Amino acid sequence: WRKPTPQEPASDELPVLVEESGGNGAIHVYVRWNKWADLSYQERGTIIMDAYKDLHEADPDKVLKVTVALGVTSAEAERMGLEFE
Repeated sequence: WRKPTPQEPASDELPVLVEESGGNGAIHVYVRWNKWADLSYQERGTIIMDAYKDLHEADPDKVLKVTVALGVTSAEAERMGLEFE
């Protein structure tokens, strides 16, 4: 959830994150990253939630509002019709 530093130029190898508001204050977090390929969806979701908890440690109630934490590769995102623009 941080922008690359000048020492880390943006590239296709970096994850792309989308955070959306769902109904009733729910939060949906999607991460497209081709390095997910060898991990299960459960492992991906755990990694996303751990990072989200670290990011929002000052606001734990926000973390509790996450109802979707989905990590996908580019090919999976395309098959699912998910857009990351």
